[in-house]
Amino acid sequence: MRKKHEDTYKSFARLKAIERAGVDYCRTILPRNSVITVIAPHGGEIEPGTSEIAKAIAGDHFSLYCFEGLKTQGNRDLHITGTNFDDPDCVELTDKSRVVLAIHGCDDVNEVVYVGGCNENIRTQLIDALNAAGLQAQEDMTSHCGRNPQNICNRGLPEGGVQLEIAEGLRKKMFKGLKRNERAFTKPKFDTFVEAVRGLLDQLSIGG
Repeated sequence: MRKKHEDTYKSFARLKAIERAGVDYCRTILPRNSVITVIAPHGGEIEPGTSEIAKAIAGDHFSLYCFEGLKTQGNRDLHITGTNFDDPDCVELTDKSRVVLAIHGCDDVNEVVYVGGCNENIRTQLIDALNAAGLQAQEDMTSHCGRNPQNICNRGLPEGGVQLEIAEGLRKKMFKGLKRNERAFTKPKFDTFVEAVRGLLDQLSIGG
């Protein structure tokens, strides 16, 4: 039996050869005239709520990439870990960026955001911005901290990028629920989170 943390696919090419685009998964790829790209590589039903959050943060200003699971069950099979995530369209966006922010979800029941990635400066600023907004944010010291230089949020960036692991406990407070038909209805914490993150990214993009 495959362990929970083991991926079915070790690359996007392998996934694409088996799974059906538009049926099992879909992608959102929006290049914009920005030095910042927001990505959700495990969106849709894989890590519910992450693609909705990424799209809201990007708005119509930052470049956006989302990979979303669409299956009625078994979406965990579509999870490609960040160090192996190599969709060429995503890589093309991140290669053109100065800042990459990856939105992920973890199973933690607490209302917390774990801030990881290699970019220590932006990591610290995001923690401060989220805490100032009344949310609980802390440096990610876990095995999913996103510090590997090959992680999609860091790849190709001299100072690396940033990864937000949003606990399930917090994501549940952002939406009516985490089921597909419930995520269209957001709650005040969703807006608080999006505004805090986007506000910092706006500052980073000035003069970029």
